[in-house]
Amino acid sequence: MDTRREKNDKNGTGGILAAIGVMLLFIAYLMGWVDIPDEVFLYPLDTSGGSSAVGNSESESLPVSTEELKIHIIDVGQGDCVLIQAPAKTILIDTGEEGYGPIVMGYLDNLGVDSIDVIIATHPHSDHIGDMDYVIKKLKKVGVVYMAETPESMIPTTRCYENLLNAIIEKNAVLKTASIGSSLKLSENGRLTFMGPVEPFEDYNNNSLVSRITFGNRAFLFGGDSSREAEELLLKTGKNISCDYMHIAHHGSSSSTTQAYLDAVDPAYATISCGEDNSYGHPNRSVIKSLEQKGVKYYRTDLHGNILVVSDGEKIKITTEK
Repeated sequence: MDTRREKNDKNGTGGILAAIGVMLLFIAYLMGWVDIPDEVFLYPLDTSGGSSAVGNSESESLPVSTEELKIHIIDVGQGDCVLIQAPAKTILIDTGEEGYGPIVMGYLDNLGVDSIDVIIATHPHSDHIGDMDYVIKKLKKVGVVYMAETPESMIPTTRCYENLLNAIIEKNAVLKTASIGSSLKLSENGRLTFMGPVEPFEDYNNNSLVSRITFGNRAFLFGGDSSREAEELLLKTGKNISCDYMHIAHHGSSSSTTQAYLDAVDPAYATISCGEDNSYGHPNRSVIKSLEQKGVKYYRTDLHGNILVVSDGEKIKITTEK
């Protein structure tokens, strides 16, 4: 007797019976005869890139949960683009420079995202909103677009800004000025709150919208291109800006992330959006040194490509493309 054939036959029969068993179990689940946890039908997070975790145990993998917050730092070169997938809302913060729209849409398409509930245009510099009009036009639906209050003397007249306004009208989206202190519900235990700018600045970078997300017992901060003056003013308010994760402002420029601000945020993890071999020298060595001295684990799009941050409200897991 060919024992190899007998073994293969048994394995094949076993596989068929197992498949039939799974199908019967799934039918029973649909009929309401049995109760099966949702995570049985979910795939675990792909950890093919570099990864690390914050939580009860660094060595444990993030438990699969239907209540997850996913933060995608999309690599758009020397620009900024962040996609946030929360249980109740999908949010897009900036879209990068003109020409990167197709890359952003390709990323969204791969995730099956064709509609965005909230778009946050942190400020009108082209490396943040340069192709936002392209993305808005390509999306199936856009809910609300938030911008910061801008002094009349600072209202942009640039082509990319005008294109953005036209795209908002064309898509029949709602344009709103973000009210500092107001918040958006992301889940039963999660909210996004607009923290800054505390007052309008006559400087686009300092006038960037600053957002803080709380999700379960974890917090996440996004600062656009906020610089030293805006950071100092926010610190003076005494508002709680402490976070477990921080998206470093202004691509790691020396004009942002002062020591006092970094100490107040006190993150465990940070991400930096910057272009490979960019002419600005971002991220600045002083910012990197501050992060390293505080023991902050940081990731950079120029080195790591796309970055994914996932949290169930307790643990935080970060994976990278490279």
